[in-house]
Amino acid sequence: MIRPLLLTLAILVAASVADAQEAPVQPPQQTQAQTAEERLRNLPPQIRLGLRVEATRQRLPVASAVVIVSNQWAYLEAVQMWSLAVRFPVLIDDGSDIARENIGRFVRAFKPGVVLHWDGDGQGPLNRELLRAGIEQAVANAWHAPSYAELGAKWKELGLVPPGIVALNSGDAAWTAAAALAAGRGQPIAWFEIEGGHPGRAMSAEELSVIRSAIVTEFRNWDFAWGAIGDDIDAVALCTNTASRVQSTDRPLALTDLVGRHGDEKQWAWCGQIVGRPAEAAYAAMCSLYLRPSSAWVFNGYPLKPNFNLHQPVQAAELFEQIGMAATIDANPNEGLTTWRMRTSRPINAELAIVSTSGMRKWFDLTPGRAYYSDVPALRLPTVVHFTHSFSAQLLNDRDSIARRWIDQGAYAYVGAVDEPYLAAFQPTDTLLSRLFAGAPLAAAARLDNAQPWKVTVLGDPLTTVLRPDAGRPPIEGSPAIEGAERVELRLRRQLENERLAEGCRSLIMLGRDADVARLIRTMLGDRPELFTPELAREAFFALFRTSQRDLMLEAFDRLDRETRAETMIVDAMWQAFRNDLRTTTDDRLVDAMRSCVREVSIVEDGSQLLAPVKRVYNYDVAVAMTGELIQRTGDDSAKAELRAALGRLSRD
Repeated sequence: MIRPLLLTLAILVAASVADAQEAPVQPPQQTQAQTAEERLRNLPPQIRLGLRVEATRQRLPVASAVVIVSNQWAYLEAVQMWSLAVRFPVLIDDGSDIARENIGRFVRAFKPGVVLHWDGDGQGPLNRELLRAGIEQAVANAWHAPSYAELGAKWKELGLVPPGIVALNSGDAAWTAAAALAAGRGQPIAWFEIEGGHPGRAMSAEELSVIRSAIVTEFRNWDFAWGAIGDDIDAVALCTNTASRVQSTDRPLALTDLVGRHGDEKQWAWCGQIVGRPAEAAYAAMCSLYLRPSSAWVFNGYPLKPNFNLHQPVQAAELFEQIGMAATIDANPNEGLTTWRMRTSRPINAELAIVSTSGMRKWFDLTPGRAYYSDVPALRLPTVVHFTHSFSAQLLNDRDSIARRWIDQGAYAYVGAVDEPYLAAFQPTDTLLSRLFAGAPLAAAARLDNAQPWKVTVLGDPLTTVLRPDAGRPPIEGSPAIEGAERVELRLRRQLENERLAEGCRSLIMLGRDADVARLIRTMLGDRPELFTPELAREAFFALFRTSQRDLMLEAFDRLDRETRAETMIVDAMWQAFRNDLRTTTDDRLVDAMRSCVREVSIVEDGSQLLAPVKRVYNYDVAVAMTGELIQRTGDDSAKAELRAALGRLSRD
């Protein structure tokens, strides 16, 4: 149930920054004679779309279970088990660090009664023909249609009007999201092929035309209206690991702001792009389908100046209170980088993050101070991110960039810019929150209405909604009947009994039991420290970070091999966890560890912060030698000069 204040706000808020300063239009008068359907029709199309999505979600029973599969074939088979009687989240453990951490995040947020592991029936591999047939069968099964071709009639029988369409690049790794979003929301699939698409370059107008044509062609198979905002189909979930931008005549534009438009650029749908390997794309889709944020963090990095003031979160606290969502709001621009790093010295719990900054793809300025992609926080829970900033989503294949780092840290939806969009391209914080809390899905809430194609993109399911944390149907008890599936707790018991400790640690993390990981490591160091191997240290490292067990985290870092120590996510976590400790430490082990973690992107800052502790623990000459090593390492002349200046400020005494 949407609270009256939020509903009124959603109707009153202006759709663009310019409109936000004008007198609002009054909401339509409602009489007792009006039906619920009539009242729905009187709402703005953005709100109407989100409420349709939520109405469908609340009709579908969801088991209080998470199914973890080990391969793509098993994933497809598990999604094919969805029905009108029961559904359940399915996640892929492909053995990567990101998959392990994402599964743990999801389980912590979803809080299932049981977590199952299933290997499937062992079939595969999946070629394109089998994959297409399998995905379409999954969509048909989910809605009890005899076949994919008969879905339209079944949906009409059920009273379901698809809220959007899924567009899938044939053979793309993001197919896992397409299967889940089509089956989960009740959406048709448009298939297209762009063999040469690459996330490191701008897409061509010809490639964009291929996507648009495939969608229009698919609509010929369905009896649903789609040609304008506010009709049946108003969203496109674009599943492809291609570029985030399209090169127009004179400037790059956001791909997701061009898909969903006619040839004259008139908009008919809101679009979001899902990227990543199969495990990552599946995670993004499952989060959007099964989770709703219950906590938030708003950080305004702008100064108190005209134009920037529109993005001050003036009404945010009241809005969060109305929706019943816990929120941390950092609106004082004079705290800047200090406050940011205080908040991110351990993984954050916010499931909705709204940040306003300025900068480029790899750095963002606060007031005062400059942060880097390496300062993007670790996330304890899956998060929706709105990042008012330039260029952050310019290159989706650049893992050392702001947008990609948020995604790698566990964000399942992200709004950001592919180029310089200028401030007026983004919704002000209060306007964005009003639209989200009234029911508008993310892609519709974040976009300016009736605007020309521009440079703000939406990564993730466009139909991601942010409503009351307790909205929706509660999960049903019991686990789905999957032959051969095993409770992860039973696997964990065998792993620990057989001293397969790295595997056991991985299972604990995917069960969301970080505190038990810390207890296991602490006990082991007391009784049998030789069992704390490099493999186990890698598995446990981020769980120790999340539980603030910094002594164990340092112990784990010491045991990592040289190559793993150099991985950017691990290095950045070390700085987030131990930066403040460097001010007073006399621990030579910590100082040595941090010396090995000096990063190229922030070589001046990292090196400067290490000078005093190196001198304190060793002596002035060692600090001089370290500075010389860093000067030789960097090719940036200005960085060399700044490092010399920092050394000059260090007292010899």
